[in-house]
Amino acid sequence: MIAEKAFDVNDWVVLSSGAILWLIIFFLPKKINRADTILIMLYGVTVASIWDNSFGTKH
Repeated sequence: MIAEKAFDVNDWVVLSSGAILWLIIFFLPKKINRADTILIMLYGVTVASIWDNSFGTKH
């Protein structure tokens, strides 16, 4: 697997956009209860991680 050599702008953009999206989600009006919201968000993070790791590996 190829690893990055430095913590660059791309990493800051990903972290800041993730934090902004979490804040937006928690400040929007609640139409789904909190437990379902957290499960949906964890599902999204898990699926994104699986896809990222499957495309990022060498064969």
